[in-house]
Amino acid sequence: MPRKKGKCKIASESVLATRAAELHNIMLSLESIGAQPMIGGNVLLGIMREGDLLRHGTGIKIHCKAEKLIPLIDKIANILEKKEYECELFKDKGIEKIIARKDFVCFEIEAWHDDGKYRWRWKTQLPRELMENRKVVSLRGQSLQTFSNPIAYLEWRYKTWQTPINSTDRREYENQIYWRGMWQK
Repeated sequence: MPRKKGKCKIASESVLATRAAELHNIMLSLESIGAQPMIGGNVLLGIMREGDLLRHGTGIKIHCKAEKLIPLIDKIANILEKKEYECELFKDKGIEKIIARKDFVCFEIEAWHDDGKYRWRWKTQLPRELMENRKVVSLRGQSLQTFSNPIAYLEWRYKTWQTPINSTDRREYENQIYWRGMWQK
């Protein structure tokens, strides 16, 4: 069932600054233990389209190859809990991730599995080659790692990534091909 349509909440500048600082901090922590994190979702969309975080985005997705994240999942949760994050771990095959919450920030650190053609998790998929190498993008003067081809990722995930759409219904702005059969009849 589609989500109820409505206006998206708009974050203040201080909230955006906090989110950006926390993202950089977490990315450094993940990088230091070999998780090879990549930003995606609304964070990458905001950086590529507007040069900053989106004011209406709330969750921050961090993608990792499953073979890197899964062996480190408990260690990562411990690191985040020491940074005063409230962590929830999901360890079932295909949905492995950590949700970490603190103040105005919610991170989802997700494991993406390799099937030879795609990287996948739960009901979503990406072309495998997007996660084979990483590229650096900048957010508020800080370097962050992302997919090897950020534009190809955005075109795969979003219908028209250059055009802002004020909706909470994913079907209005995400490509069906990104969702592995979720919206098929």
